[in-house]
Amino acid sequence: AIFREADPYIAAGDGPMLARDLLQQARVRLQADSALDTGTRVELLTLLGESLVQLQDNTSAVPVFEEGLRWLAKEPSRADARTVVRLNLGLSQAHVYLGDAAAGQRALDSALTALPGLGPAHSKLKSNVQTQETVLLLRSGKLAESIDRLQGVIAALREGGLSSTAETAAALQLLATAYRDDKRPYESLTTARQAWELWARLYPNRPTHPSRIDASMTYGRTLAANGDFAAALPILTEATESATQRFGPESLM
Repeated sequence: AIFREADPYIAAGDGPMLARDLLQQARVRLQADSALDTGTRVELLTLLGESLVQLQDNTSAVPVFEEGLRWLAKEPSRADARTVVRLNLGLSQAHVYLGDAAAGQRALDSALTALPGLGPAHSKLKSNVQTQETVLLLRSGKLAESIDRLQGVIAALREGGLSSTAETAAALQLLATAYRDDKRPYESLTTARQAWELWARLYPNRPTHPSRIDASMTYGRTLAANGDFAAALPILTEATESATQRFGPESLM
């Protein structure tokens, strides 16, 4: 009900509400609902934070994840491994995007501590944590280790029958960035294209999906870096237009 009651017809300024405005409205309703039990509240906060990260509203996501962790600290019996990992993983992703790698590493360490408690059914969540590890490795300039880790993550996903998933697409996209930074233009280009094509298959007819926008930006920039400006221009143009439509004219992308 918290999310269903967020009113999409309330105007934000001079235009319709953006998705992030609806999520902010949902958070206000969540904070005002004192009748929720801790388990439900924490699950909703986790979903809300993950949605804000996907929309790249990381500034708003950080306090949402932190609030979820505070509620778990009040009732440790509610702190199952899956919830702890999701909250700390999301917090790490948001901090890193905002440029605070140290805070991102602390949150990731908490996620890694809880990781052994996950069962075999949570292979996707485990791969997301491993991918976040490589994000921080890349930030510290450890290219060779990052590439090895990402290749391992992708191989494990494919062996587990998860080759056509968002987790594989995200790992491929990050691997393309690692190849680029390691001065391996051919591998970077081919891997960026694989990620771009996979995101398009996952979200057909949805060019404004954040992951498709990000993948298009990565692939377009990689094409440009390889000198193929004619192919890069339409991809980057569409991605820029989609970002403006999705996130507003002040898009961070």
